[in-house]
Amino acid sequence: MSGKFLLPIPLPPECRAYVSKSSEGRYFVFVEPVQDWYWRKVKSKFPDWERIAREIDPNVEVVGKCCPEFFSVEALFRWLIRLKYKRDVKSFSALAAKLCSATET
Repeated sequence: MSGKFLLPIPLPPECRAYVSKSSEGRYFVFVEPVQDWYWRKVKSKFPDWERIAREIDPNVEVVGKCCPEFFSVEALFRWLIRLKYKRDVKSFSALAAKLCSATET
């Protein structure tokens, strides 16, 4: 199952995105081959992106990062969902339900 549906804005067809883990143990979304371009576009469309990220995880790393880096995949997904769907998901069981319903046709 592709996670593209979770991204706040659509990817160009030649791109792919995946969750990656930094050497410091933080999770972020890597967009290949347009990482900088994509996240500049997201930040432009969602000017409150950093405030939302800090509400979800006060320890999120944003300085000098294209995509905010979170210490858990759950926090990363909560941030993406909140940007795209304008609502928060507090638990992984609720997150799983949201993800499953978003992929059903």
